[in-house]
Amino acid sequence: MTTAPEQRPAAVHAPAGDAAWRRSWAGALDRVELDVDAAEELLRTLHAGAAAHEAVAPPAWTPPALAGPVPPEHAERARLLLQRQLDVSEQLARALVSTRTQVTALRKLERAEPQPVYVDRAL
Repeated sequence: MTTAPEQRPAAVHAPAGDAAWRRSWAGALDRVELDVDAAEELLRTLHAGAAAHEAVAPPAWTPPALAGPVPPEHAERARLLLQRQLDVSEQLARALVSTRTQVTALRKLERAEPQPVYVDRAL
């Protein structure tokens, strides 16, 4: 019986311009962190009862052009940022479901037929 060779993670090889590669990843993670901060603040603002037009939406995100994998010293930060992004996405999904439920209920109330009103009066 043969066993499969042990799988090890591929070694991280820095592309040419090692220092520039590391700086570009640090800068990209900084921008992602600012975007996640802005999304979390938007959720807090809306959850606190602010009207949607009062909340400041984060600017559109464009993915950075990065060469190579995440440098090892930034891997943990990248994992934590990914988890925060996933948490914000989950909160947004829950908020959307809640909003749709409320809108559906309001529409049902708006469509309800008015009940006739009778007044008894002595003649």
